[in-house]
Amino acid sequence: MKTTLIGTALTVAIVLINPIFVTYAKPPNSYKLESAIAQVQEKANIPDVVAKGLELYKQGDVEAAVNKWADSTLALLDEVPIDFAQKQEQTRLFNQSRPIMTAMLVAVSKQYGDCKGYSIIKSIPRNQNTRTIYLEMQHKKGSVFMEFITLKTEKDWRIVHFHFSPDIEDIFR
Repeated sequence: MKTTLIGTALTVAIVLINPIFVTYAKPPNSYKLESAIAQVQEKANIPDVVAKGLELYKQGDVEAAVNKWADSTLALLDEVPIDFAQKQEQTRLFNQSRPIMTAMLVAVSKQYGDCKGYSIIKSIPRNQNTRTIYLEMQHKKGSVFMEFITLKTEKDWRIVHFHFSPDIEDIFR
């Protein structure tokens, strides 16, 4: 039985193309150098709200990380045209799921150990205002993979959707 841990902010349907095939098809020595260069370049493309949450997570403050990401999603509801009743319902549902997302990430930390760091698998600009970010969170006993879909609003980058899983295939579905 495969256990899947998923934290979802808002549901967004997109088709994902697996960017890993091309990356891993390179010779190992050039992969390491190109990967290091690519990560430095791509970190500049990660919205601050994602990066700040990742740093909190890496420091062991899982609740603060989830709150950072969740607050971004809730702020998005204030910035897009949405019916008041629908906004209230989305906010209520999302606030109910926040402790569940936190508990799931705490369980991951207990099972896999403290987070030692993270690396960017790929940061894909979908268009001028939308970016999908795939990450590997490196824990002492294994990796957990994360996906963030972000949207540039007039005010700032907001997280539209995020989820995580110890199974990389769950992230690229």
